[in-house]
Amino acid sequence: MKKIFTILFLSIFALTSCGTPETMEKKFYKTYTAAEWSVISHDTILSTLEWTSTSDLAFKAPWRIKEILKHEWDIVRSGEILATLSNEEARITLNWSNDILKEIDRMWIDISAISNDTGKIKDAVNSLYDERLRLLDDSYSKAKISAQMAVKDLDLAKSDYANISLISDRTLTTSDQKIKQAQNNYEMSKNNLNNSKASLATAKANILKNAVNSLTNAYIIARNARDYTDTILSLTDANKNKNIDYEMYLGAKNLQKKTNAIASFWNFNSKYLATYDLYSQKIADKKDIPKETISEVLASANSTLTALRNHLHDFKDMLDDSMAAASLPDNSLSNMKIQVSTMLADLEQVILSPNWAWVQWSMEAIDSFESDYALKVRQLEDAMNMAAEDLNLAKTWKSITGIDNSKNLSGLQTNISIKEDSLKLAKIWEEEVLKNMNLLKQEKISKINELNAKISEINSKIREAWSKRAEVEMNTNLAANSLESWIIRAPFDGVVIKVTMDAGAVVWWWMPIITYTSTDKKILKLYADNSKLNLKIWDAVKLINEKTHAAFTWSIINLSDTPDLKNKKNYMEIKLDSDKAQVGERFIINLGWKQDKKNIIIPLGAMIIKYWTPWVYVLKWNKAEFRIVKTLESDNGFVSVEWISEWEKLITDGKDNILDGEILQ
Repeated sequence: MKKIFTILFLSIFALTSCGTPETMEKKFYKTYTAAEWSVISHDTILSTLEWTSTSDLAFKAPWRIKEILKHEWDIVRSGEILATLSNEEARITLNWSNDILKEIDRMWIDISAISNDTGKIKDAVNSLYDERLRLLDDSYSKAKISAQMAVKDLDLAKSDYANISLISDRTLTTSDQKIKQAQNNYEMSKNNLNNSKASLATAKANILKNAVNSLTNAYIIARNARDYTDTILSLTDANKNKNIDYEMYLGAKNLQKKTNAIASFWNFNSKYLATYDLYSQKIADKKDIPKETISEVLASANSTLTALRNHLHDFKDMLDDSMAAASLPDNSLSNMKIQVSTMLADLEQVILSPNWAWVQWSMEAIDSFESDYALKVRQLEDAMNMAAEDLNLAKTWKSITGIDNSKNLSGLQTNISIKEDSLKLAKIWEEEVLKNMNLLKQEKISKINELNAKISEINSKIREAWSKRAEVEMNTNLAANSLESWIIRAPFDGVVIKVTMDAGAVVWWWMPIITYTSTDKKILKLYADNSKLNLKIWDAVKLINEKTHAAFTWSIINLSDTPDLKNKKNYMEIKLDSDKAQVGERFIINLGWKQDKKNIIIPLGAMIIKYWTPWVYVLKWNKAEFRIVKTLESDNGFVSVEWISEWEKLITDGKDNILDGEILQ
């Protein structure tokens, strides 16, 4: 392309040099010298106007006010003590309760001593009867032998029951392990299904992303080819009569081929514009683009590229039948043929290549993805269903095994019952032997019970004293805990508006003592990053009513020093005392700050937006240089940029009539 422009320029220069010399046109323009400065940035927050919180504070107990610690219009933090009651009654109650506790402790020691003496008497009586019962032990031992035989039979039956029960437990454990294994298989198949769905969703997103990239590549190739052929044929308004000297020599050997090239260009151009409009409306700057939309644009792009291929073939045929001339030298014609052949080779790759970056592959990938997705998901769902069936079978097997084991254990339990009955019969004979012993034991029990009754009576007195002590101790704790009822604390950060009582006054339950509010009237609450704003209490900020657009300027009355742990911002309150501002209305709060870092500042008038990218003309040695820039911040007609150095001159006025590389006077 540069070679063509060079040849064209030399041809024009040769023609004009033979005629009358012309004077270079002097163009009007203004410049601006880039400087390093700061750009003011703004932050706006939306907040709803609301009333301040107002509360009437009172004591929870009646008594005489001891001290008023805060007075009207004092600023108070949450939890601070505002007033207290006299606590003489609490101290009297505590002293009285402590004396009672000491008296109860002394009484408890005396009763405990009596209880210990009675216990010693009981032990002596018990030893006397035990000595008499020892003489009957020999007869009891003989009767016991027969009972021991019955016990052995019972133990054997219980041993059989324990062994079968252990086997049953092991069987159930095995069933539980199988159920657990089946459950793990089911969870694994379920996770495989979910993970595969997520992986397929990612693959689909990548295919769609690659499809959008292929559209961008196709657009670049189509645009470059269109600009190139249009420049030579001079068909569109942008390139009309640009290469008029070529017209009579292009396709001069066969005018039908030139006609075919022009017709195929207009066919391609219409498809190109339609595809470009479709891409701009449905793809450009869009997120989460539906598959159907991308497929629609891909089909349009593929049709456009096919039309371009036909046009380039016609254009190549026209060049082959073109005649060389002074205005169309052989080397220019050869370069055109080489350029078109290169475009055709690239275009064939765009349409037919299996590379991911091209249109044809993207269309095939989107069409095949849906069928592959359904097949893979169906296979994973079948695997999950089979795992669920295995889990149900394992649970059913456990249920059947449990029923069989229950029947076996029930039979063994019946055998144990029979052995227990045999043991009872053996013990009946043992009880006859013990009859005389029991008579003596009953006498012993009677004596012991009499002593136990006395001990119980003494212990009852001890429990009564202990209960009384617990009651007094509870009252002592209540008296100590009730001290908080003699205190009024600030429920939140705010201001004391009114104090209705003085120190020494007697108050009752819930009698209002202090009127307390967070601010004096109406406020706006907000969170903002004060590390950038550096605001302080009583700083003025600008407010705009979102509905009426009325503007106000009011002050910050509350500002937290530390940021909130969740949103990392500082809490603020703005006082708004105006009859024109009503509670419930929303206000736009304009908070501004200035950047600490300095950047290169240029006027907005020097900016040129081309291909959705900012550019500027830099005047260097009287030569206009078209340069891309990166914007950072903007304010009041100026913008901070990168890729521009300080003291460089930028063209502001008249830049629309200047070309890249043009020498200016």
